[in-house]
Amino acid sequence: MSKILAGKASDIPSGKMIMESADGKDILVTNVDGNYYAMDDTCTHAGASLSEGSLDGSTLTCPWHGSTWDCKTGKLIAFGTQLKDLSSYKVTVESDNVFVEAQIKSLMLSCKNCKEIHLYEQRLAKVNCK
Repeated sequence: MSKILAGKASDIPSGKMIMESADGKDILVTNVDGNYYAMDDTCTHAGASLSEGSLDGSTLTCPWHGSTWDCKTGKLIAFGTQLKDLSSYKVTVESDNVFVEAQIKSLMLSCKNCKEIHLYEQRLAKVNCK
């Protein structure tokens, strides 16, 4: 597993969510009452980006067809048919940095300092900017 820097805790206040991409996989990071959770961002019904949906407590609602998910576990709460549960990931917070632990091969990230794309240094868990 690799630690992926998802963002700053101060940029993900309680009740909010962000989406980060890692090695072609979109990961949703949520803040529920000061606790951070991560799961796949793509709905298994029709492929909607769940980060465009709504978050009420730990219940995430898909913006396209209304399926509901537990953002703490990635498990389906309700939908008209059974859907495959989403993968969830361990989240850690170090200082003001929120990290997601996920299996990745390679990663390019947009730098928040200079807006250019940099190769992610997995061993350093950060993007090296000029």
